[in-house]
Amino acid sequence: MALIRLLVAPIRRIVSFPLFQLLAAIAVILFLQAADSTSVRVEIFSALDLLVDYTVSMCAVRIDTRWRDLRIPHATPAERNRAALSGHAATRLVEH
Repeated sequence: MALIRLLVAPIRRIVSFPLFQLLAAIAVILFLQAADSTSVRVEIFSALDLLVDYTVSMCAVRIDTRWRDLRIPHATPAERNRAALSGHAATRLVEH
């Protein structure tokens, strides 16, 4: 038993390294995303995508974010309304 632990120790050390875990997660995501549209892998990828979307939306509700991507100091009220109604971060305006 001690011999097996001695042989597995380097593998456990590499697997517990965070960069290896990130690369493994990216590899799994690319593997699932590259599947045919009728396979089970696409269903798994879609479920993971929905889970991530739900998690991000729940965190966004709890964390106040302020968009300051585009500052137009002399925007008309119509431009402000249009920017407020659109969901794109690049078109949101910040009043001065």
